[in-house]
Amino acid sequence: MFLKGRNKQVQEDVATYLSIARKCGAVFAESIEHVLTNGLDEHFSVLVKQVHQAESNADDVRHKIAISLYEKSLLPESRGDLLTMLETMDRVPNKMEGVVRQVEIQKLILPNFLHNDLRETTRISIETFNILIEAVEQVFNQSRGLQDNLLTIDDNESLCDDLQQKMIRDIFEQEDDTGNKILLKDLVDTLASITDLCENVSNYVTIFHIKHSV
Repeated sequence: MFLKGRNKQVQEDVATYLSIARKCGAVFAESIEHVLTNGLDEHFSVLVKQVHQAESNADDVRHKIAISLYEKSLLPESRGDLLTMLETMDRVPNKMEGVVRQVEIQKLILPNFLHNDLRETTRISIETFNILIEAVEQVFNQSRGLQDNLLTIDDNESLCDDLQQKMIRDIFEQEDDTGNKILLKDLVDTLASITDLCENVSNYVTIFHIKHSV
């Protein structure tokens, strides 16, 4: 693996990034569960700030990795492959922050008929993100199970797509203000896009693994 030896610090920074990203996912899941159970309250705002902080911390580490890679004597192709994978992955915590920000800023009241599907979509999204993190770790550690994880990511993306379409149908079947329906649809679309992004990153993971497995 090209990050062995003198590039050990970069590998450690990648591990730090993945740890922070995993924490961001956990706080995001907590914030969604809280707002579904308790509505828009002060603690939800605290959780939104924690999601933002975790996303910001992950972004800072990613920038540090980028600088380190340009300082190392890596081939441009190797450097570019890693940076592309991490930059694409970094959109996932950003999207998580986007979801909770939508709820907070737009003061969305999440109707009961959506609660179960929102919970399930969030659960699958976080599971998928954690599997993606594990897949990246497997690439760097050259451990087994990568292909199984990549297949699960693809399957989960399809599950969330089905839930997304169901929720959108349910929203527009309600007798509600059209503007509110559109806001709820936008939220559902943003939430469902998390697994879409995970699937996109998994494609880069596959390429990275093939090109740098020796």
